[in-house]
Amino acid sequence: MPREVIASGTVNEIPWAIQAYVTAPGPNAQWWHHGPLGPELEFLLGEDDSFGGLGTIARIPDGTDFTSSVGFTGALPEIVAWVGVATDRTDHLEVQLDDGTTRRVELSEGPEGFPRFFWFFPPRGAEGDVVAVDVGGAELQREHLLERDVSPDANCGASVNPFSWPGGSPPPGWPEDTAEYGRGQGPRWEEDFYLHVAGFPIFVLPPEHWEGYAMLSGMGSTGEHHEVTQIRFEYLDAIPDPDRGLGVYCRQPDERSSRRRTAREDEIGVWLPGVSVDEDEMGFLTRFLPRAEVDRLIFRPVVDLGPRRYLGRAAIDLRHGETSAERWEYRDQPKLRVVRMPLPGVDVTLLGWNISEERLLSFASRLEQLQLGSALLKRMGSAVNESDAAFRRTYPDLR
Repeated sequence: MPREVIASGTVNEIPWAIQAYVTAPGPNAQWWHHGPLGPELEFLLGEDDSFGGLGTIARIPDGTDFTSSVGFTGALPEIVAWVGVATDRTDHLEVQLDDGTTRRVELSEGPEGFPRFFWFFPPRGAEGDVVAVDVGGAELQREHLLERDVSPDANCGASVNPFSWPGGSPPPGWPEDTAEYGRGQGPRWEEDFYLHVAGFPIFVLPPEHWEGYAMLSGMGSTGEHHEVTQIRFEYLDAIPDPDRGLGVYCRQPDERSSRRRTAREDEIGVWLPGVSVDEDEMGFLTRFLPRAEVDRLIFRPVVDLGPRRYLGRAAIDLRHGETSAERWEYRDQPKLRVVRMPLPGVDVTLLGWNISEERLLSFASRLEQLQLGSALLKRMGSAVNESDAAFRRTYPDLR
């Protein structure tokens, strides 16, 4: 089904529209790289969606009666958009504000195969709840209104009761897959820290050299076949509120996976203008910075940590030989230190939070390469399992 406008109007004299469409598997698409297929909604704000928009999967999680995407537009801070779908037993929604006012939100019929959908624009900064109500007036479900701080040059989206699905099998909408996959194949491509599919060496700090938790924090990929371009590990002294941390990021050494340039010797000791920070490195900082500070940094087109200073190079003595590493510090984030160094076939970045430069360089010298079937791989696997268990104890609803 191509995109079809199913609702439109204006809010604060700004035009908006909601489109419906249906997704299906593309040529050579592999289900383990994608989410559910089928009905989806898309909200657009402004003429020719000049103020952006947001999307939502038109599927409702079991145990809930409505799901919604919520959009905040920095250029139009007074506008908050809720767009979602509701179950058959839901008669209507009510927006119940803490000041005692209540607004009824009717459900609209979507195209064939879509659940009924809704939209509303609550007052910015309003406090209250969104309630699903059945035909007899009984409350089915209650969720709080959301609020986010957004800079004027950015947009932000959030979700209420987002749809999820179990891993290891095709998401809804995909055909069944009865194939048996070996380690590192198909949906198991991420096993053993992506060693089966990464086209570059992966270096880690062996877990015995860190007092705390070690974990795989993410990966980056590109292209139609999801070529792995980056593997990220993090080490924290505590869960959930760490005071110190280490990031070890391994990147494919080409322009697609890194925009960095080599620092010049005449830049040593000079405070240089801020530059955009990679999203993954910003993710490392979110472990430690207060939420308000994170929002201030990320809700704008370019994440800039402010002036940075090149501290020169340091010799690093590794098992395979010696290398040279760049050292950086940030004026507005004095607890952050960065070491960048090229290793055979891979660029490695170490990020330290509340760690001395001496200790960070010591960690750099202790890096070892992960290899399939090695004792180090087993130790890292055990350490990551312990970290996952700690997160589940802290966040019991974590999936």
